[in-house]
Amino acid sequence: MTGLRFVVVLVTLAIVGGCNPPMKQYQVKDEAMACDDANRLAHDALTGMGFRITGFDPAVAGQQGTLKGERAAKTNGAEMQRVSVRINCTGAGVSLDAEEEGKWLGQADFKFGFFLSFVSTRTMAAQRAEMETKMAARALPPSLQRGDVRLLLEPVIGPSTKLDFGFNLYAAGVLPLRIRIDNLTERAYRLDPGEIRLTRADHARVGAMAVEDAAAQVAGTRDPETGRPLTLLGREEIVERLGKNLFATHRLAPGSKAQGFLYFPAAEYTRGRVLLTEEESGETEGVVVEF
Repeated sequence: MTGLRFVVVLVTLAIVGGCNPPMKQYQVKDEAMACDDANRLAHDALTGMGFRITGFDPAVAGQQGTLKGERAAKTNGAEMQRVSVRINCTGAGVSLDAEEEGKWLGQADFKFGFFLSFVSTRTMAAQRAEMETKMAARALPPSLQRGDVRLLLEPVIGPSTKLDFGFNLYAAGVLPLRIRIDNLTERAYRLDPGEIRLTRADHARVGAMAVEDAAAQVAGTRDPETGRPLTLLGREEIVERLGKNLFATHRLAPGSKAQGFLYFPAAEYTRGRVLLTEEESGETEGVVVEF
């Protein structure tokens, strides 16, 4: 399965009155991949299983990372199933170990479920990347080749923001909105990032924050998980990092794509809107994405 090594460890526990069945542990062991990829794949595998991310300390080379999540227990919806994934990046490769918190026995179901989710997530990511490369090169069969404008608007909340920024941006009251636009047409389009709006649950339309304002909030906030400052970066360095990820595209040439983030006040949003103007005709169309 996609080159992953499947490690099974059998542990026998001697307990007064008899022996319990062996417990199986399922791990990704010494897998060749970038540490950043391991962090993102582990995150996506866990959210794909329906878990809400409650804590995330991404791994770096030589330093273990930890991913935590929770969801309603399948056997009793009133209880919460809490899990964690340890991520290690060493010279030998990447290793992952998943466990259900508060349990010693009965770990096999979650470990195996996470392993399968990780394998599936990695396989689908590779297939999606291959498909997008072929689509951009117009190398797909006519039945699969798209010729439209594809728009992704994705609010990123909670500790998940650490994947792209290295600190919990959401904890500072800032919601990063991931934007990706693929122009698969033969026409050029223009847009103004300053006109992109999100609609709150109370129907108010909200514009993006200035990078400097978002950075000021980050600099003055402590991480709710640790009580320490969100980041050791100075304000100018925070501005630089947010600016590096900023969506600032104003023109989409035929066959081109653009991606990045805009920063909004943290709130509950229901939809986003982007205005695209066809360059030749001057016609403007509002594209709405529901969350």
